[in-house]
Amino acid sequence: MKTYFYIIAILIGFSSCSSGKEEKLEPVDFSIDQYPMEFVLTEFSTMMVDSQVTGEDLPYREKYIFREDLTFTKSRTENGETLQLEGEYSRVSMSDENYFKLNYDLTNDLIESCSSDDTEHLIIDSPMKIRGTANACDYPTKTYERVK
Repeated sequence: MKTYFYIIAILIGFSSCSSGKEEKLEPVDFSIDQYPMEFVLTEFSTMMVDSQVTGEDLPYREKYIFREDLTFTKSRTENGETLQLEGEYSRVSMSDENYFKLNYDLTNDLIESCSSDDTEHLIIDSPMKIRGTANACDYPTKTYERVK
């Protein structure tokens, strides 16, 4: 009987240690068809140096905004200056993966592509994550996470 009393006392003690209700933050699960979609750069890594850079250590801030009318904006802020490009995009499937195919209005160094035209491809890993494909031609592998 004493054993049961101790078990109950211990259980009551553990349950009373809580300081009230804990709020659980549920992850937001966006649909790939909810607009606008905003993805921000969260990580890049290079194969040559085998390094991974995240968060505040990133040398610049970069983001994509995809709109329902199939237009997008890519912007990069570095040293207080922001460069912004626009264009049109489509969703395509190649080699069992889904991509955003970006067609830019202007030629610029901000475009990371292995081809000589003004297109860029981003792999859609999930509705919450995309990544660049230009690592095949020595660009860093960039990962972007959805914030909106």
